[in-house]
Amino acid sequence: MLFETIRVYNGCAERLELHQARLERSGGRGLPPLSELILSAGVPPVGEFKVHISYSAAGLGAVRYEAYEPRVIRRMRAVETNILYPRKDEDRRAFELMRLMNPDVDELILCRNGWVTDTTYSNLLFGEPGEWYTPEHCLLPGTRRESLLRAREVRVLPILCTEIMSFPYVSLINAMLEPGRLMLPTSQIELPAS
Repeated sequence: MLFETIRVYNGCAERLELHQARLERSGGRGLPPLSELILSAGVPPVGEFKVHISYSAAGLGAVRYEAYEPRVIRRMRAVETNILYPRKDEDRRAFELMRLMNPDVDELILCRNGWVTDTTYSNLLFGEPGEWYTPEHCLLPGTRRESLLRAREVRVLPILCTEIMSFPYVSLINAMLEPGRLMLPTSQIELPAS
């Protein structure tokens, strides 16, 4: 099964066009429009909610929502991985295993062949508010990342794992997280031993 996660804030579903396009590229053709699925979930009109829609080429799975509260991230570690994640797949065991192997940090920055990609659940921005760069080599281009690129609010830059400390901050972004909402100094990131 694949899935889409959509932010609904005070009754407004964000970036539906980009989510719909990714769903259709991933094999979700023939499903009702996402706007109908969100409406059918009965999301309350006030508050911030995370809507999770599961689907496959065979059809629709679960549509559910929950109130959203961002995770607390204080420490991160950059790790080398060979994970491939070209579609938003429900099978996230590889990410869960990596997190289990690193219980002393809150989140991981995944590097492939020395290049920064993503975290286990988000795309990344490096820099500072007003001047953000997103790694060229991401595992899964997210809808928020795409909308920020289209609006020219961020720029793509190939970033080596060894270059992380040349930026003052890292910000995690995904459907639920806008730039700066979950941000920490790069000094809180542990780099792999040389």
